[in-house]
Amino acid sequence: YNPIDDNRFNILKNRFQKLSEEEKNIIDLVIDTFGMYSGKVLERITHKEDPWINAREGYSPLERSHVMIKKEDIKQYFEKVSKEFDLCTVDGINKYINKQLYD
Repeated sequence: YNPIDDNRFNILKNRFQKLSEEEKNIIDLVIDTFGMYSGKVLERITHKEDPWINAREGYSPLERSHVMIKKEDIKQYFEKVSKEFDLCTVDGINKYINKQLYD
């Protein structure tokens, strides 16, 4: 809900070890695909995903919830999604995004 470019996170700069090539590639994939979208569009995408939907079960759309989405639910969801879309490529991620936005 907060802006992605939130200055409160500046304190975390330079606090991590160097990234591996695999980590850099993943970050590049995210930037090259999801990076062009606003926070509201990203919200639309995530709110169509099963982990979000399951955590919101029993809540009205505007009702506040403090239910935490389980990491295991996220893992299972994206393991399933990875079988349908090649999430290791820009093309695969873009197909996933388009499905979430336009289906």
